[in-house]
Amino acid sequence: MDDVVTTEKLIQNLRDNGCDNLISDVTLFCGKQGIILPNMADFCADYIRSRAKNEITVEHHYRCDIFTVAVDQQAQELNCRFSEQATELLRLCTSLDPRDSLSSLKIDVVCSLASKVYPADFSEQEISTLRLQLQHCALDVPTNSMLQILTTIANLCLRLAETRKSDDYYLIDRLIRLVLTLPVSTAERVFFYSEIF
Repeated sequence: MDDVVTTEKLIQNLRDNGCDNLISDVTLFCGKQGIILPNMADFCADYIRSRAKNEITVEHHYRCDIFTVAVDQQAQELNCRFSEQATELLRLCTSLDPRDSLSSLKIDVVCSLASKVYPADFSEQEISTLRLQLQHCALDVPTNSMLQILTTIANLCLRLAETRKSDDYYLIDRLIRLVLTLPVSTAERVFFYSEIF
């Protein structure tokens, strides 16, 4: 989740401030290679659109019609890959991270996301019970040697089953199983895009 948020910020920063750096880099490269650059203050003729010849400058054309459009397409692609639902699923996964004895467990976030992402799987009463089970589990994991040194949510699910704690924490077990069986299309998109970064 942190990578998604920081990537969004970096794309926005690139959109706001990156064109000047790109123009400087291109100018330096062209100077070293002996390539003649157009004068950025000259007017640009846009024969594709119906603009008059002297309506926009070369710099405006490169900055607005090319650079900004390319960066906006990247931002849109990121938003499509990480829709609100996919982002909530990722937040739910990170909230259930068992590393360091569930030290990053955020009970309120888990309950809120469970009711939002899986409304058909958890009643209001079950969400209240889930909250209690998570509180117990958060105290149990650091003191139970069989539940320590876990690195993934799948490890947590397996260990709960092995220790028969899945009977005590049946709603946590259900939630983890739902998270682990994300719809294939959502999982493929999320994990494909995360590999790119």
